[in-house]
Amino acid sequence: MKAAYDHNCRKLWIANVHDPKVAAYDLELFLDMAWDIESLTPSPSPKERGVFTLNQHLENWLCTQFGAEVGHAIAPAMREFYRLNGIRRPEFMGWTQVELDKKKYPGGKSVPSKTEFTRKQAFERMNDFAKIEATVDVYSQMIPEYLQDAYFAHVLYPVHASAAMTRKMLSKNGKDYNLIQMLTEHYNTMNNGKWKGLMSAAPRDLPVFAPNVHTELPQHPSGGPCIARNACDNLKLETSNLKPQPIQMLGHSMQAVSLPKGGELVYEFDSPIEGDAVLRTAMIPTQPSDKGDLRYEVRIDDQTPVVISLKEPYRSEQWKKNVLRCQALKQTPIRLTKGSHKLYIKALDDHIIVDQWMVDFNKEREFYVIPIK
Repeated sequence: MKAAYDHNCRKLWIANVHDPKVAAYDLELFLDMAWDIESLTPSPSPKERGVFTLNQHLENWLCTQFGAEVGHAIAPAMREFYRLNGIRRPEFMGWTQVELDKKKYPGGKSVPSKTEFTRKQAFERMNDFAKIEATVDVYSQMIPEYLQDAYFAHVLYPVHASAAMTRKMLSKNGKDYNLIQMLTEHYNTMNNGKWKGLMSAAPRDLPVFAPNVHTELPQHPSGGPCIARNACDNLKLETSNLKPQPIQMLGHSMQAVSLPKGGELVYEFDSPIEGDAVLRTAMIPTQPSDKGDLRYEVRIDDQTPVVISLKEPYRSEQWKKNVLRCQALKQTPIRLTKGSHKLYIKALDDHIIVDQWMVDFNKEREFYVIPIK
C-alpha cells in the first residue's frame, strides 16, 4: 500500500491499495488517520479520550475483528510479527533484487547471496517466530467457525508463511517449502474459492521462492567488545525546546526517535578499553521531500563533529540496501579512552529519525541485527 499526505492543508490523502483484503489493517490505520489525525499519537502521552497509541490501535483492531479476549492475547505476538518483518522480510534474507541487467542476471532477477545474520541471530529469529506461531495457534481454538477464514487470512497465514520462509532461507529446511505451498493452497480455497488467486506462493516467480534456494550464514564468529543501544533507551535531551518523538512500531527498535532540525540526543556510555573503534548509527532510511538534504552530525565528547548525509541517489546500490535492511547504517571512525563518554547526535535537517547506535571495537564485525544487550 502506498499513501500520500499533504502536510500543509491536511486535506489530501491518497492510498494505492492493490489487494484491500491483504492490506486490511494498514488501510484501517490509514483511514483512521485521514479521518482524524489527532486520534492517534506515535508514543504514549497523557491520556485523552479517543486518543490511541499505535500499539493500542493495532490491539483495538484485533479485538474488533476477533473479540476482546483473543485480540488482547495475540496483540503482543502480532507486534512481534511486525517487528521481525520490519527488520527483514524473509524473502529478502539474501539481498535479492529485481529489475537488474538481464545480460548479467536471468530475467533481471538475482539469487540469494550470503546473509549478514550471524548463526546466533538466525537461531534467535527462528525461535522468535516459533513463539509467535505457538501463541496464534493456541488462540485459533477460541475463534468461532464464522471467523475462522478471517483469522487464517489475517493472522495464521502471514505468521506461518513468514516463519516457514525464514526457516527455509536460514536453515535449508525443505519441509518449509512444502508448508508454504499448503498454506497458500488453503488460502486460495477458503470460502469455496472466493479469494482464489489472491495469494501466491511465488510472487513474480522470483528465484528466492524455489524449493532448494536458501542463503548462506557467515562462517566465523564476530567477537570483540561493543556498546549498542536503541535510540529510545536512556536518551537525554539537552535542547529542551526541541523535543524528540519516539514512534511506536517503527524501526528495528520498534521505537525509533524522530529528531527535529536542531534537536540533539545525548547518550552516556562506558568504554571497556582504549583504542580505535567505529561508531555505527542506524537511521530510518528516508529521502528529502523538499529537494534539500538529510544531514545529521555525530560527536564523541568534545571531539570534532562529523556530518553525515542520508541522501542517496534513487535506485543506487546503497539506496536499495537501505530499503532492504530498513535501516541506513552509517559508519564513523572514532578513538576512545577507557572510561565514561558521551555521544551526541544532532539533526541538521528535518526528517531525521534515529533507530539505533553502536560503538564497536571490531571494525570487521559481521552482523545484521545490532546486538542490543
